[in-house]
Amino acid sequence: MINFKNILQKLQEDYALPIEIGDTVLMGKFKNKSVVVKSIEINEKGDLLINGKSAARFRIKPKPQEYKEDIKECTIAHKVIDGNVILAKNRDRAYDVKLTVIRELINNIEVVYIHDEDTDWSEGMNEFGIGVINSTLQGEFDEKEKKVIKTTGKPSKDGFKMRTALGYKKMSEVINSIISFTGFSTGAGTKSGEATGLNGHTFVANPKVSFAIETTSTDEPAIRKLDHSKSHTRTNHGRVHKDSGYKEGPNAKSSKSREAISLSIVSKAETKNDLLKGLSGYRTKDVRNNPYRNTDMVSNPTGADVLSTTGQLLMDLTDRQLIVRMDKTKSEFLGIDDRTPDGYKPKINVRVEYTIPFKSNKIKEDYNLDNHPKTKWIRQSLASIDKKIMKHLFKTYKAVYSAEGMQLAAYSASELQSSYEVVMLIDIDKDPLPDAFIFTRGKNIKLLATDGQGLSKKLVIRKVIAMVNQGFRLEASKKMEMIMKAKGAPVIKDEAAVKKLVGPKFNKWLGDGYYERKLKKGGNVVKRMYGKA
Repeated sequence: MINFKNILQKLQEDYALPIEIGDTVLMGKFKNKSVVVKSIEINEKGDLLINGKSAARFRIKPKPQEYKEDIKECTIAHKVIDGNVILAKNRDRAYDVKLTVIRELINNIEVVYIHDEDTDWSEGMNEFGIGVINSTLQGEFDEKEKKVIKTTGKPSKDGFKMRTALGYKKMSEVINSIISFTGFSTGAGTKSGEATGLNGHTFVANPKVSFAIETTSTDEPAIRKLDHSKSHTRTNHGRVHKDSGYKEGPNAKSSKSREAISLSIVSKAETKNDLLKGLSGYRTKDVRNNPYRNTDMVSNPTGADVLSTTGQLLMDLTDRQLIVRMDKTKSEFLGIDDRTPDGYKPKINVRVEYTIPFKSNKIKEDYNLDNHPKTKWIRQSLASIDKKIMKHLFKTYKAVYSAEGMQLAAYSASELQSSYEVVMLIDIDKDPLPDAFIFTRGKNIKLLATDGQGLSKKLVIRKVIAMVNQGFRLEASKKMEMIMKAKGAPVIKDEAAVKKLVGPKFNKWLGDGYYERKLKKGGNVVKRMYGKA
């Protein structure tokens, strides 16, 4: 007589049931009732029993995926340089990357893209000058990518989505592919039937027009046309979809800091090399908050400090050029895989080189409320300034400018913070908050204020005079103009130079360096520019 119990026990020993004590399974008529497994038995008839009840049919409740801090964060940028549309990216990964540059024909269109051998990730451009780059908004959910692939053998679909989108010659077709992609594998013609568009921040551009697409798995794609007169950057927090990406904590701080610093760098870049070199500098004291990151340089590392910039990508969509810069310590270049037919003449130029990260002393983040020097100016990036300090600066700024009858350029601490790049701070008394400060953007002193103490005023005037003599410029009016004039600060008296520096807000020239200009919030004011043209 066949003993089913022995057979099933043997099968269980050899192959192991995919459940154990403590697991939760779905049972009942419709297999929708959660039951915690307390016992697993086989009765005399050979039936499987869970908690003493027949379990001939049950479903295993999916377990949440366990992810470690292995985030695939990036910084992406858009810039027009000398009329050429540029896309650029710092690519951060938690593993040493093996990268290939592939040239092939997709739908008979030449496409050149980078290819991550471990994850199948791809991004690049096609012969029509359409380029696509992306930065994740998945946050903690989008982690442990390489380990998951090694375990399951299934790479992310995003690489194939990228390659599919680049196989179109019209911008409208590319955007439609990005937001409504329905393929699920690299098999020809396979479809899932559901839209599984490319999530995250995506820049898609050609020499004539550029767009930012912000997509999540739960929100409708937000498509915005990019102004070619401005620079644009994105990292890993939501801009339109505020609840997506990093929202709070150190990851959000890092994302916002990297976006602000990279925007400053990209805005000042005059050449493609300026852009890539600028984005490869270590500019923050805490390297976690820097656009170019290296886990080996993190002070007081934690288990979450696993990200490093593995390389850079730049696409000149106007001149049809793709530049890849590899980080020698974090990546390996496997070569160019040309899959085009014999005799094919490439339309896209490819250049591969190595980046050399450098340490920049331009921005320091040293103003610690609990420990900072007295009567010494400290230069700090506004992107990562302490919120308590920022609120104090706005309160002081509002009080001083309102008392002088001057128009405010910002009406909240956050607006003030986002309007400028760097602040110079100094503390002279017992309380830890700064007593005087100077906001700058590039080489322009934009605003300054003190708490009214005599020493604070003396130090801020001395600092401003030194700065304009060192190459900074200040548009002064009212009391500050009188002080600068009395101190003999250098004046820019060239009308053409002043008009160029002020830009479209320039109204009319009044002579001897004085001019009338429009104010940000409406109205006009007479100013004089001090410094050097």
